[in-house]
Amino acid sequence: MPIIQLNTYRLMKRIRRALRSLVVYVILMFILVLFLGALSIYLVEHGHNPSIRNFFDAVWFVMETITTVGYGDIVPQTTIGKVVDMVIMPVGIAVISILTASIATLLTERAMERASGVRPVSRGNHIIILGEPERAINLIKALIKLMEDSGKLIDIVYVSDLDKPPNLPKDVDFIRGNPTLKDTLIRAKVDKAAALIILPQGDSDSADAKTLMEVIVARSINPSIYIIAELLNESNAEYVLKAGANETIAVGSLTTVAIATEAIYKGSLKAIMRLLRGNSEISVISSSEYAGLSFKDALIKVREREAGILIGILRNNEVLINPNDEFVVESSDELIVIKSVKALK
Repeated sequence: MPIIQLNTYRLMKRIRRALRSLVVYVILMFILVLFLGALSIYLVEHGHNPSIRNFFDAVWFVMETITTVGYGDIVPQTTIGKVVDMVIMPVGIAVISILTASIATLLTERAMERASGVRPVSRGNHIIILGEPERAINLIKALIKLMEDSGKLIDIVYVSDLDKPPNLPKDVDFIRGNPTLKDTLIRAKVDKAAALIILPQGDSDSADAKTLMEVIVARSINPSIYIIAELLNESNAEYVLKAGANETIAVGSLTTVAIATEAIYKGSLKAIMRLLRGNSEISVISSSEYAGLSFKDALIKVREREAGILIGILRNNEVLINPNDEFVVESSDELIVIKSVKALK
């Protein structure tokens, strides 16, 4: 379903839901009582009551009456006016009571829906996370730590077909449902999300098959979303990438490489962990200010302008780490830069 049709469909559903809401009917009743009461008071009191100089004075009087404020600045002077006011008082108080109860019920229902993961989120440019709860929460905590260190605030939404985890951070929205279904991802606002992270859940074959379906569904709704998929079987990476994932990673592949590297180059793992734990930030920046420069000159300029170290070039989705000094930066390239968190602050 195209994005425009999707948004139109969602808007029509909200309008129909609003029109069916008791709160809407009570608000309309309140407005009706207010203005019919004001009109009645104006017709019988105007010309006889110096306090009712215009229609607004009548509206003010009825509002005072039905909200039980009763400043006493306006008082009916005629017998008919007093009779009209006697009718307005119980009717207005009843409407106000129903309105208050309806709003309280609506807020309670929405809170319960949000807690149970039924209510759609109202986010945009956020990160959606799918997968096994325990690993998802660890990932969410790591994301929050990185955001706190870098000063970047990004909303996070967790989607699962299981109950809401009790230790899910309170600022994280929860959506309950099958993430392979379009309706579930629509409630998570995947069409407005910046990134989707998929963690495996289940055994190797079923987990990777589910990840594949989630990638296909998400990509069909939002062609521009950045999708990162973690797999249990590295041989499935080719299929998931063809389905629309931007990046895939196999469970254990990084740790295997890191352990092997540490065995040969002792101390390298410590440097990698310092980067991953947020002591420094790896960022990708535009090359618009560096186009035409050699890699060596761009490295010096990045150091001066960004207080960071240029370590590589991202060109046509290919990562070139530490190319030779004469390598020329193009305008379509992106620069991979390491910045200290202290320098960012």
